Amino acid sequence: MSFSPGFTCGLSAETKEKARVELNEDPLTRHAKIQLLRDRMVFRPDLPFRKTDEKYLLRFLRARKFDEERAFQLLCAHIEFKRGNRDLFDGLCLENLRHVLEEGFPGVLESRDFNGSRVLVLFPGRWATEMFSFKEIIKALVFTMEELIAEEETQVNGIIAIVDFTDWSLTKHARYISIRELRNVIKIFQECFPARVKAIHLVNQPWYIHVAVKALTPFLKTKIGDRLLLHGNNLTSLHMFIHPDLLPAEFGGNKPEYDKLSWLRTVMAKNSFQHTCATMAAVAEQLNGHLKKIERES
Repeated sequence: MSFSPGFTCGLSAETKEKARVELNEDPLTRHAKIQLLRDRMVFRPDLPFRKTDEKYLLRFLRARKFDEERAFQLLCAHIEFKRGNRDLFDGLCLENLRHVLEEGFPGVLESRDFNGSRVLVLFPGRWATEMFSFKEIIKALVFTMEELIAEEETQVNGIIAIVDFTDWSLTKHARYISIRELRNVIKIFQECFPARVKAIHLVNQPWYIHVAVKALTPFLKTKIGDRLLLHGNNLTSLHMFIHPDLLPAEFGGNKPEYDKLSWLRTVMAKNSFQHTCATMAAVAEQLNGHLKKIERES
């Protein structure tokens, strides 16, 4: 049996089976596949492979159904994207992005869909351009994607995005977005992050969004193009993909209106828990060292 003593799979039994069937994940060969990724790094001396632990590399294999060649291409694309867009990753932390996240840019529903996917929501028409730039929204999106793809269940079950264009305006919003920024958003969802993007739903979009999507189609990969769904104000068609019981009222769902602070609270709680665990681990390590010192001196 091939395994890594430093890694423990955190998937539920149901998701483990899904990973086996859909992603070709085999616990007996998982570590060997990850080692193949590490072995390939020598052929790209131009890239800084700073993180090579099993937990990190596993997300790239899962995103490409354990095809190590495609997973390595994705890993390289991810590093190249970071290197080419350092401004998006500098200061990428909760403290620096809190003012964006507390306005709900972006949001994440508390419940997963019935397939286990995380549901990311964006309300671009609510963007108060005087409060923060579109670049800051992209940084908050990158931060959120990083948080989501760190979840093992999400690595397998994927992410769904819903974009609601209610109150969106060409003069009030669109003119503040550059072509480069729009291209980066496409790269985030399409080719540079180890995420299984299951669908992107656009709702309440104005006519010119249809035109823009058609213009962008040649730059979209077939899979993403097929998963980009335009519903207009026909929310019933959205409910064919996501049950109303899971959706907030803005999407014709049975839940209350989306609480824009919901995702921020989740991230804050997660960071607080991680900080507590890290502190306890540090204290335990210090205590262990102290005990060993006492044993040596006695």
